[in-house]
Amino acid sequence: MIRTILPNNNEESPWSSKVHIQTPPSESASLTYQNAIPESSVAIEESCDFEPIHMCDFFSESTAPLHFRRQSSSSDPSLPKSRKENTGHFMVIQSTRDPTEKYGRLYSPIWTFDNSLSFCLSFWDYIRKDSFGSLILSILYEGDSINMAIPIYKKKLEKIAGKDKWHKILIQSKLLKNRSFQIIFEVRKSAPRQRFWVAIDDILAHGGHCPNDGLRYDSIAAGNFF
Repeated sequence: MIRTILPNNNEESPWSSKVHIQTPPSESASLTYQNAIPESSVAIEESCDFEPIHMCDFFSESTAPLHFRRQSSSSDPSLPKSRKENTGHFMVIQSTRDPTEKYGRLYSPIWTFDNSLSFCLSFWDYIRKDSFGSLILSILYEGDSINMAIPIYKKKLEKIAGKDKWHKILIQSKLLKNRSFQIIFEVRKSAPRQRFWVAIDDILAHGGHCPNDGLRYDSIAAGNFF
């Protein structure tokens, strides 16, 4: 179980729940990742679809020049349909050509995947076709400063497939054993006059390897930083 410190008033959030999932041995055995490490068949799963008003304790960095916000497609007909059609919510970050609007960061709560030496992260993004900049995901271990965050995924927005539609990204990364951590989603301009519009939804993370579920993903990245 986990808690996080809420950024506005320094209060602790309620305890979250953990879900144990069983991965069939045949699936784990069929996967081959760079520097793959054998794992236990039992993993802890964390997820967020941003339907709860507390956003599963995800939060936008208050000191960044741009902020992620929770959005429903039903509030504005110009917005894309969410992954849950008219009733769903997702997180959005948007910039103009203002050169001071350089970046924004979305933090997960603190997670711990006991005894895992790797973890799997998946999420859905929606990137408008006139977006330029970079999408960067990093691990920040508990107790470390932001400049010690370890990048596990980085890609230019204009290079990510599937513009103007929901697109799944799957990331396999190494993990320090028994260390609590947060995931940081960062969207950043590469040049001062660029602009972007990016939505994030349906985040799922668990210790161990990514499942071999037979789906075809538009983008698969193996994050290795040791």
